[in-house]
Amino acid sequence: MSEHRYRAQSLRGDYFRAGAGIAVCGGLVFAAGLDGVMFYVFAALTALFALFGWRTWVRNTTVVTIDDTGLAASGLGRVGFAWRDLSRVKLSFFATRRGRQDGWMQLTLAGAGSRIQIDSHIEDFDAILRRAHVAAMQQGVELNEATLANFASMGLSDSNDGWGRPSEWSEAAQARARSETGP
Repeated sequence: MSEHRYRAQSLRGDYFRAGAGIAVCGGLVFAAGLDGVMFYVFAALTALFALFGWRTWVRNTTVVTIDDTGLAASGLGRVGFAWRDLSRVKLSFFATRRGRQDGWMQLTLAGAGSRIQIDSHIEDFDAILRRAHVAAMQQGVELNEATLANFASMGLSDSNDGWGRPSEWSEAAQARARSETGP
């Protein structure tokens, strides 16, 4: 069993951005005596920064636990499922620069009516990614092209055996059947 947490240093920037946004926007709302439309604009921005700060705190308290039978995430609540129930895997890359050199990844896993999102700022994201990749192969979960490309960029691929595309399995089986029976 392994436990994974978001490191405080990786969240420090998000806490700073949330605090600065609340201070600037909230300060303008209360200290500058804004009225009318500007009041509502800056009040809404203050609320958005507060929500961002709250989400950062939730990530800071989240613990993702993985073992041979499944995974779970606990923070405000607890959600999890067994690997055998894995039904959806999506790995997304979000670039912070135009050249797609810098950015972060987000892994979304779903099964048994639950969904867990994990971003690459968590400790040992690679280990979580490898385990999810194995589980997806074992369960025959169909992956979209972007997810396949993102797994490949992390050194995890389908080895060109067609895994990850079950819709192609039936097409390949039909093609083999046609070639064996003739035209």
